[in-house]
Parts: sequence; C-alpha cells; structure tokens
Amino acid sequence: LDYVYDSDTMLTVQRRALPEASFATSWNYPPSFGLFVWPLGLLPYLLAYWVWILATLLPLAVLTVAVLRRQAVLALAFPGNLLCVLYGQTGFLVGGLFGWGCALIDRRPAVAGVLFGLMTVKPHFGLLLPICLAAAQRWRVILAATVSGLVINGLAFLVFGAAPWQTFVANLTAVGGCAVDSLMLNSVSPLVAMRAMGVAAGPALAIHAGLTRYWPRCWRGHGRAVASRTLRLPPSPPPAWWSAPTVSTTTPHCWRFH
Repeated sequence: LDYVYDSDTMLTVQRRALPEASFATSWNYPPSFGLFVWPLGLLPYLLAYWVWILATLLPLAVLTVAVLRRQAVLALAFPGNLLCVLYGQTGFLVGGLFGWGCALIDRRPAVAGVLFGLMTVKPHFGLLLPICLAAAQRWRVILAATVSGLVINGLAFLVFGAAPWQTFVANLTAVGGCAVDSLMLNSVSPLVAMRAMGVAAGPALAIHAGLTRYWPRCWRGHGRAVASRTLRLPPSPPPAWWSAPTVSTTTPHCWRFH
C-alpha cells in the first residue's frame, strides 16, 4: 500500500484510469483507510467510483431524512454534497459515522463509540472527539471508540505492514503545508478567502481563527451535547474541516438544531 503515498506513482495510475483528466489528487489518508477502499480495486474504475459514492451517501441520506423529514431534499441538495460526488471524497463516510454516532449516543453508546472509532481514518477527529466526549462524560463511548480505533488501525498494520505507516507519517508535514499554501477548489473557509485576496498565510490563519471562535451552537439538549461541543470547541478547526464536503455533512444538523 505504500506506493499510494508516492505522488509520481499516483499520477501515473490516475492518468491511466482517466486520460482526459486535467488534474491529479494525492492520497493523504492513513493505511487504515485502505481497508475501506481496498476491495474497490477489484472493480472497474467507474463502477468502483459509484459503489463508493452510493455506499457512503446512503447512510447519511437515511439519517438526514430521519432528522429533517420533508426538508431533507433541500439539505441533500446542498452544493457541498455535489462536491462530494465530483471528488469522490470522504465527506459522506465521515458525515454518516459522525451523524449516526451522535444519533445513537444515548440509546446505544457502545455502537456510537464504534462509529466514532472508525472515524480515525480521518486522524484529526481522533484529536478532537475524545475532548468532546470527556466533557460530556461519555466514558462508555470513549471506551468503545478506543477499542474500535485500535482494532481498525491494528488490522491495517497486520494487513499492510509497517512501511505504509512510516510513509504516511513522513508525509504529514508536506500535507499540512499544502493545506495552508494552496487554494483548493473544494475549500470554503475564511482562510481560503483571505489567501485568494492575497493575504499572507500567517494573517489569514489569524483571521480564520478569530472568525471561527464564534461558530453557532448547532445542537442542543443532553443527547446532542457532544455534537454541539464538537462544533464549538476549537478556536480554529483542523485544516481538513475547511473542506466543503466535510462542512456539508454537518449542515442538516446545524439547520435542524439551530
């Protein structure tokens, strides 16, 4: 699996699959994410693409309909969701795991924890969620999430070996720099707006941090405390939260529980 972290190899593979494409994307996910997509490599490209989109969209769509009912069509029509489809990104997957985890946190805390643990395929959530869960005193959820995270990452280590993990860690610095210095088409944030207007990275980050301190309280009530704290705690959200596909996954909840 370590070859996916090599930009030249990835460019060659992507050009082979889509010769007409005008851009290429890098692989910035930990090896544990390979367990989700590895079987798709056995399918033709377009079939694998749509299997991924539909398989990750369906759970999120079911949750959105359950929460918003008649207004769900408008929420699912949010433009960020179109970016998820166009990019084949992880917004639907992470949104479904996070949304269902929050929905089940009162009734099925162990299941909620397992879902939160699977979110370690996007490692920055592993830094934020434990703080939120501890603030809400969700100890059973934390235990289940810890076990779930250890299992999926341990399984990835057994299946793929240590080399992909070493390469992934070595690439983290380069990925972080790219998030700040490049203006990605799928990013919607004060940081990107400032950078697009020519503001230097340092001041742009400061403006971004200042604005995001005032995120609205999205969820209310005892059962939604974790989601509310998740969206409100960080003075400046992690870089991966700038992505419009990721923002789209929280939109139904913010709309419903404003």
